[in-house]
Amino acid sequence: MNDLMNSTRYFVCLTFTLGSTFLLQAEDKTQAAEAPAVTVQTDFSAVPEGWFVGLDRAKVQATKADKDLLLNFSASDWIPQSITWEENVFTTQGFIDAALEDFILVRLDFPRKRNIQSDALREKNDKAAAYYEIRSYPMVVLADSSGRPYAKIEWAPDHTSDSFLKILAEKQGARKSRDAALGAAAKVEGAAKVPHLVKALEGQSPNQILRYYKKEFHEIVDLDPKDAGGLGHVVYYEKTVGMRKKLDALAKESKWVEAMAELDKFVENEAKTKEQKQKVRFWKLQGMLQLKQLDDIMPFLDSIIEMGPETSVGKRAAELKPQLMEGIAKEMQKQNLEAKKKAKEAKKK
Repeated sequence: MNDLMNSTRYFVCLTFTLGSTFLLQAEDKTQAAEAPAVTVQTDFSAVPEGWFVGLDRAKVQATKADKDLLLNFSASDWIPQSITWEENVFTTQGFIDAALEDFILVRLDFPRKRNIQSDALREKNDKAAAYYEIRSYPMVVLADSSGRPYAKIEWAPDHTSDSFLKILAEKQGARKSRDAALGAAAKVEGAAKVPHLVKALEGQSPNQILRYYKKEFHEIVDLDPKDAGGLGHVVYYEKTVGMRKKLDALAKESKWVEAMAELDKFVENEAKTKEQKQKVRFWKLQGMLQLKQLDDIMPFLDSIIEMGPETSVGKRAAELKPQLMEGIAKEMQKQNLEAKKKAKEAKKK
């Protein structure tokens, strides 16, 4: 059964499995360079002038100076991309001088040799990485002086000091537009706030909106309950989060039948678009696998594909089909062998 479960794991993005809490990991997508020898035991080793190490102190300074925060989540001694970004951009004096005009620079490092940091600093950096949902290194987060993020920037091989400064200016322009929209919303009352609040959330993913702009989003929903300012996809996303909590609770007690019933109810009452319905039905496959409903799995997968072969879910389901068929065949063969073995043992008794 393990092979069969593994064949769907890469695609089932919302499951009933335990441990749905994300475990922070650094994804080193290329061969990691050997970590250089470290002899200086300090929180501030190898940090260029102009950069803060502690986020708390940096936020205080950002508020005083009325500047944004540039948070560099790095893995300075073991991920090549992080090392390259440091060398080509972040440690160059030209970049530091120019960036300091608008940003407080903060390095949140996750070195392989963690003994160069104090326990307190490691704990604070881990907390920041969790808050900003850092799932791979290196990653840059831009945030306002209060720490609320407005952009994430991944490493790219063509980043130079000049090109990265242009990216920062563009992203900061979006933040200024956000603040202008929030300011406009504060000057009006009732439903007149909605278009301004929607403008402020422009460019943010549903997850980011619910994580960092929940107050503004719920204000939109309260003022425009019928249409939610055109942010119906965020309303739906929030409902899927609630559904996941229910599924996780049922999974802890191995109540797969009840979990599948919850999904049936959800697809009937909440899923509106073709792709939303496909996704929820696909999640149901996990329960079918757990209950070993092997004869029903392939027809069910085909029904998902037939709903919309042109959608991203339909295409990925079709891509998965050969692997799933192979996994089911192996599992059935295993079950047949076990049945024959039991029958042979029964005859001996």
